[in-house]
Amino acid sequence: MQINQKRKVNKLSMKTQQIPNQFIVKKIVNTGSPKVKLGQTFTLKINALGPKKMGLVELNNGLTVLVPNTKLGDLVKVKLEKILATKNNQTPKIMILGTLVQLIQKSSKSAQNLEVGQIVTVTIKKKGPKNSGLGNIVNDPNDFPIIVPNVKAVETVQVKITKIKLNYAFGLPVFVQNTNTDASLEKSSLVLENFQKTKAFLTSLETSDKKKKLYHVVLPLAASNYNSFFTFKLNGNLLFVKKSLGVELGDHILIKFLRIREKFSIAQVVKILQKTKSSPVWLNSMQPSDKNFFKSLCVNTKTFEGADKKLLVFNKKNLSFSIFRKQEKYQKIAKTKSQQQKKVKTILKKMIHSSMHYGERAIRCNANMRSYIWLRKKGKNKNRPLLKRGRHIINLFKTYKSLKKSLLQLSKYAANGQTFLFVGTKKSASSLVARTAVLSQTSFFVNSRWLGGMLTNWKTILKSISQIKPILKEKQKVIQNLLFSRQRIKDRLLGKVNNLRKKSRKLMIKGKKLIFQLQQNPNNFIETNQLILKQKNLILLQNKNYIAKYSLISMKEQKILLIMNSLKLSLNDLQLQKKYLKNQILNAKKELSEFKQLFLIGQELAKLKNSVLDSGKAIWSVSYEKFSQFNNSTNKLVPNPSVEILNQIINIYYKKLNFNNVFNTNESKSTSTQPVLLSKLLDKFLAYLPFMKKYLILSYTRLNKKEKNLRQLNNSINFLIQNYKAFQSKAFIYKSALQTISSKLLVHQKVLRNLKLKLKAMSSEQRLLKFLPKLRYVPTTKAKMYQRVELLMKKFVDPKMSYVIDQIYDQKLKSTSKKMAAARKQKWQRLEKYFGGVTQMSRMNTKQISNNVAIIIGQQEEMNAVRECQKLGIKMFTVVDTNCNPQFSDHIIPANDDSGTSMEYILGQMLTYIRLAQKLKRKISFVTYK
Repeated sequence: MQINQKRKVNKLSMKTQQIPNQFIVKKIVNTGSPKVKLGQTFTLKINALGPKKMGLVELNNGLTVLVPNTKLGDLVKVKLEKILATKNNQTPKIMILGTLVQLIQKSSKSAQNLEVGQIVTVTIKKKGPKNSGLGNIVNDPNDFPIIVPNVKAVETVQVKITKIKLNYAFGLPVFVQNTNTDASLEKSSLVLENFQKTKAFLTSLETSDKKKKLYHVVLPLAASNYNSFFTFKLNGNLLFVKKSLGVELGDHILIKFLRIREKFSIAQVVKILQKTKSSPVWLNSMQPSDKNFFKSLCVNTKTFEGADKKLLVFNKKNLSFSIFRKQEKYQKIAKTKSQQQKKVKTILKKMIHSSMHYGERAIRCNANMRSYIWLRKKGKNKNRPLLKRGRHIINLFKTYKSLKKSLLQLSKYAANGQTFLFVGTKKSASSLVARTAVLSQTSFFVNSRWLGGMLTNWKTILKSISQIKPILKEKQKVIQNLLFSRQRIKDRLLGKVNNLRKKSRKLMIKGKKLIFQLQQNPNNFIETNQLILKQKNLILLQNKNYIAKYSLISMKEQKILLIMNSLKLSLNDLQLQKKYLKNQILNAKKELSEFKQLFLIGQELAKLKNSVLDSGKAIWSVSYEKFSQFNNSTNKLVPNPSVEILNQIINIYYKKLNFNNVFNTNESKSTSTQPVLLSKLLDKFLAYLPFMKKYLILSYTRLNKKEKNLRQLNNSINFLIQNYKAFQSKAFIYKSALQTISSKLLVHQKVLRNLKLKLKAMSSEQRLLKFLPKLRYVPTTKAKMYQRVELLMKKFVDPKMSYVIDQIYDQKLKSTSKKMAAARKQKWQRLEKYFGGVTQMSRMNTKQISNNVAIIIGQQEEMNAVRECQKLGIKMFTVVDTNCNPQFSDHIIPANDDSGTSMEYILGQMLTYIRLAQKLKRKISFVTYK
């Protein structure tokens, strides 16, 4: 379905191509096409976005369907309403306007938060076809591509979006921000020694055709190429000069302006006066128009004499003209104009800068203002008004005279103690009016809207003022606190600025000393620098040696410490072994002594047994129980040993078993008639005597071995202790050596730090010498400093000191309902807006109000105020433009009342005169009081 619709539209486009260009619109609109008719519906996908959220469907045959209120990528059902045709460069383009019937499918993708007409900053990354560039928006995470014509790669451009597609957008460059060339453009502008600030780059000359003006320009060497133009900054704006007649950078050319705009202008080369390669230019070979231009370049001369004998040379480096005298010396002509004329000149320049001379359009001119308009002095249109772009030019000489008269009269009124009422509701003057009235201290103002009967119906106005008086009092308290804190910050800033001034003076004194030193010894810096560097290198070499020594000694120390640790461990092991051996020897000695005693007892018992046997008596061995029964009855018993001896006997028995020498005891037989009783234990004990003897010999040998081992251990321990002490002494020596090296390194480090500080001081001194020409603390007066501080306060401090004034209203309207509170708040704000500047007039009666002096800005807009002042007999000072009637005012100042700068100049002058008159009055009253 969609393909068929496209085919129909393609056929329509084929037909329209055959129709002549001049009849294309009529024929398409009237006849249409038999296949594609208005009112048909099509299903289309929006593939581009135009201005005012207009969806575009660009077909393959060149036709474009316009669908309003759609988004990119939407699938929509469109009804054809109207066929349009446009001509661009004599090529017709057909567009069909359609209305949205149904949104079939919404787009899943969004092309970026962009709108047609939006201005964005784009960085051009790639060069495209036909001098176009492909770039991305600055600080854009998605890197959405934008195609821009007539741009260079790797530059930042302000781009206005013209068309948006799904994956990219088109834009046109607005203003190129080339950070690299800004400084060079300013430097490369034509610097002429004797030119005024307002005519630093251009000097206009009238040619034979008086309607056109030609201008002399020297193309800066740092001017940038932009397609077929040379571009550079001229009085803060960009100038585009067309490349023609073989013009090159550095050429002195005559140009004619083709187009002038606020931020840029386009000019065409009329003639090349001097090429860059050509050397001196003689004035006598020039045209009269060129001679006039060069005459104005003569240093300290108002008239021009001996032009034929003077030589002008163009200097490429300074981009300026120098004048050399040829052999002869000419006297300089003294200035003839008086100081008063200079003063008037400067005032008129200020007036021109503040654009006071621009009047209203010629159609709106008032007949009574004809005497204040600049008239032509020569030619056919003599005594006719001079027009610039359809606007009259005000004669500033008459403005100066009338301003002077009115300021003198104003100061008289101020000296008499009269109050002033400033009226100015224009956007250009409203804030200035309020500021001037507040600073003059005895003035009132109306800067939002003049309500009818503001002065004539004063009683009803007073009722309205009484409603907002308490709110204004609270606001004044808040503002007073804010002003107090603001003044404190301002004082701190001024203190810092004064400190900077003092520092700059100190720097200047130091700079003078340095210059004096250099004059005495030009190589002073180099010599001192070389000495310091030599010292530094020597210390660094010493430091290297010390570090090498330190590393060697530390390695040795670490090795010794490792050996000492191993010795310590072995000593601990040996001492443990010694302790264990000692315990073993003690136990063996104790055991040996016990065995000795038992062996002696055994020997005695054996002797006793042998003696009994020799006597012929029988020995009976009896158990212990039976033996105890006979113990009390008979005396012929061998006594039983003690418990300790019994335990020893048992031990011997067990040891005997270990040696596998078990002896069987038999009961002794006696032939005697009287037998000797012996316990079985003693009888068995006697059998173990040979074992005891062997065991004693063995224990003696073991004890000797252990004592020998103990002696060896003692010797090895003593040896290790001696080695440990020797290594400990070496470690101490190494440690002391390391400490001495580290102390020397610390001393060297301090010396190096001092040398670095000296080098730094020398480099800072050199930088100071370079910076001395730029350091100009003398010309920056205190007044300029105060202005700069005030500017800083306005830009950075004042926005952060905002107070929520709505809180004052909220406190007053706590008890009321929301609806009532909103209505009252709105009413109070409106009253405050209208009567905020005249609240102090509530103390005055009608007679006192009529003694006021009215200062009206924009007579045409404030006619109600003018009539009320006339009715009450109030004296009026009016800033009148060319569309105003000067007869309605007592004192007039003919000037541009639409310009903010002109109003600032006039109101500033008025304020100074009023304040001076007030001071004079105070001084006079103080003297009379004394």
